[in-house]
Amino acid sequence: MMLDDELKSKLADITKIFEKKIELVVIKGGELEETQDMIEMVQDIASTSEKISVKIFEKESLELKDKGINLEKLPAVVILDENGEFSRIKYTAVPTGQELNSFILAMYNVAGPGQKINESIIERIKKIDKKLDLKIGISLDCHRCAETVQSCQRIVVENKNISLEAIDVFSHKDFKIKYDLVNVPAIIINDSKMFFGQLSIEEVVDILESL
Repeated sequence: MMLDDELKSKLADITKIFEKKIELVVIKGGELEETQDMIEMVQDIASTSEKISVKIFEKESLELKDKGINLEKLPAVVILDENGEFSRIKYTAVPTGQELNSFILAMYNVAGPGQKINESIIERIKKIDKKLDLKIGISLDCHRCAETVQSCQRIVVENKNISLEAIDVFSHKDFKIKYDLVNVPAIIINDSKMFFGQLSIEEVVDILESL
């Protein structure tokens, strides 16, 4: 068990207000220990609510083929909405440590009602008409990473042009080396533009609008 009883009880209180069902899909990777940790964590989370179901797939699964999920880095957990559609939120990281709260918020945003944000910000998010792929380099003990991940995933829920992958740079050192990441959080947009630091929703929107 990865979640203690107190944490499970708190999570159960949160999931009670979910408006819709969601599905957590774990896609296995070559790192067996990390894959098993991810499965256990996701199953623990799902055990707190009938509105959360879990599926576990191999990378080659035909059922994943048409979901639009980037399978380059694994293991990963993705969130599907009530219709079984990919929410465009992917965690290539075991959602523990500082990222557990981020993952809980991601579920809350996909299931509804979601974090309340200013209507003017929502309008700005919806007007972004470019395809934007956001990869965020994180570490699970980073105190600054969580807000940046939470900001980005809230934006993703409001705009289908935008996708998000949170990547643990210590599990995926190739990613860290490729972008020469000396600090986290680091947002890489469309594999080219890079931005660092703890960012609010408004600050991320400012960046996305400027591209």
